[in-house]
Amino acid sequence: MDYHDTMKLKPIAPTLIELKGNYPHFKLFITGHSLGGALATICAADLFLNHSITFDHFITFGQPRVGNSNFAAWWEEIFRDKDVLRVTHAKDLVPHLPYALFKYQHFGPELWQRNESLDSLLECSSGEDKNCSEQEHPTLREGIVDHLNYFGMDLGNVCEV
Repeated sequence: MDYHDTMKLKPIAPTLIELKGNYPHFKLFITGHSLGGALATICAADLFLNHSITFDHFITFGQPRVGNSNFAAWWEEIFRDKDVLRVTHAKDLVPHLPYALFKYQHFGPELWQRNESLDSLLECSSGEDKNCSEQEHPTLREGIVDHLNYFGMDLGNVCEV
């Protein structure tokens, strides 16, 4: 089952169109963590391309790379006036996957939480900025630990919250 098959199961576009009609000040916020961040990216692109629906706010946490340089440039151009943020944490491994060596590339901007302190936040405008998380070379252990903790919240136990 691929992304388009999942959209056929319960299409969200008609619901979003209805909500926008019933609530003109309705704001669309798209978010996700890890694979959910990648799916949020594909969902936002699909809503725009196939239904002329755009989001008001978009934020992902620990998102892997989704497309190549053409996709990243397209995303940055189409959504340049939107509130977009891709958050990474310390040595989170997932944002380094799939490897850039395979021609995958992030879109910007990136907000990198360098360590546990909120004072460590650094915003970089491009998706592959060597001043942000791209400078890290995480081990598997530290990469997983940092992937499951954003802003002090243990995402490995999110169901217990």
